[in-house]
Amino acid sequence: MKKQDRSHIKVGCLFAAIGGFCRAFEQVGATIAWANEKDRFAAETFKLNFPDVRCIEKDVEHLSVHGDHLAPVGL
Repeated sequence: MKKQDRSHIKVGCLFAAIGGFCRAFEQVGATIAWANEKDRFAAETFKLNFPDVRCIEKDVEHLSVHGDHLAPVGL
C-alpha cells in the first residue's frame, strides 16, 4: 500500500493536554497550526514538547477564530 502525502495537512488541536495526538499528527506528516489547553500544568508541558506551536491557554468554550486569530486548518 502506498503511503499518502500528508504534508499539506494543517491541524488545530483542541484539548491538547501534553500533546499526544499532536505528536501522532506530526509523525504522519501533518503540521500543527495551534493548540488549546485550559489546564495550566498540561499547557506548560505541551509548550516544552512543542516549543514552536502556539498554545492558547483557555477554556475551549471561550475560543474565538477571530478573537484568538486562529489560522485556518484542514485539507
